[in-house]
Amino acid sequence: MELPERPFISVIVATLNRTYYLEKCLRAILANTYDEYEIIIIDQGNVNQTKELIHSRFSNTGRIRYMHTSTIGLSYARNLGWKNARGEIIAFIDDDAIPVSGWLKAYAEVFSEVEPTPAVVGGKIEPVWEVPKPKWYPKEREFLLATYDIGDEIKPFPELELPIGANFAALRKIIEGFGGFDDRVGFNESRKKSMIAGEDTLIGLRAREAGYEIYYQPEAKVFHHISAKKLSKRYFLRRHLWEGVTHIVLEDCRNNLDNRKLRGILLWHIRNILKEGMLMYKSVFLEKESGPPKFMLHLSMVGVSIGICIKSAELLLNKKYRV
Repeated sequence: MELPERPFISVIVATLNRTYYLEKCLRAILANTYDEYEIIIIDQGNVNQTKELIHSRFSNTGRIRYMHTSTIGLSYARNLGWKNARGEIIAFIDDDAIPVSGWLKAYAEVFSEVEPTPAVVGGKIEPVWEVPKPKWYPKEREFLLATYDIGDEIKPFPELELPIGANFAALRKIIEGFGGFDDRVGFNESRKKSMIAGEDTLIGLRAREAGYEIYYQPEAKVFHHISAKKLSKRYFLRRHLWEGVTHIVLEDCRNNLDNRKLRGILLWHIRNILKEGMLMYKSVFLEKESGPPKFMLHLSMVGVSIGICIKSAELLLNKKYRV
């Protein structure tokens, strides 16, 4: 797909009663050096605080379009956004992320200059720790906090990695061709006990399977706020368990499962729980110098495998698939 030298970009910001973060995010977007863009706010809040913020602080910009929906869910919000967008490129940013001034220009350059044109591009995400990061937190698992940095060079995404939803962009035609974001996945505040994510991952997986290019653009950088709540051990364990559940749900969305495969997955991850459990024991009693991060890394793997086992067993017991 050929794009103009300066393609129009629609920025989608889904938000839910977080005006403190949203105001900083919007001011940073509006300070961009690129001028071919619009911002679409999808407000899922049940009060008027976001609408009042837009009208009182940003009514004179001419670039912001405000939309409200009572339907909760990140996938729904992002679908509502791109369906009402005017841009050839759709950029997504979390409301608690702050883009650098060259953010939109960097995305425009990759889509218009790289050949063949990428379907999806992800940017660098640097953390803003609202409290000091705990010493026990393993660096290998920071990506679940929506941070991402693989250097300062534009390049294709590594084979086993995909852009993170806090900061990525995609061609509108690609999103539309895949039917948008699947509402079976994606964070949803109305499901209080669920942390199923992955709406961004599913778009990336489908693009890769279809043979499209996926690129990393470090200059499309944002600073992402990491709240104290996300740095507790309880959240850490819960997030990893739901990461395992999400993995199976994504495979289900892609029609990649049958009973035989589910049984194989279940058995492999039962063995992995035992293996990681032994490594946890070893890290505590035999490798004391390795410290808490190594123990928590093994514990996170246990959590992921438990989540995978729970969802796999649920699908098997519900007899959803034929043998």
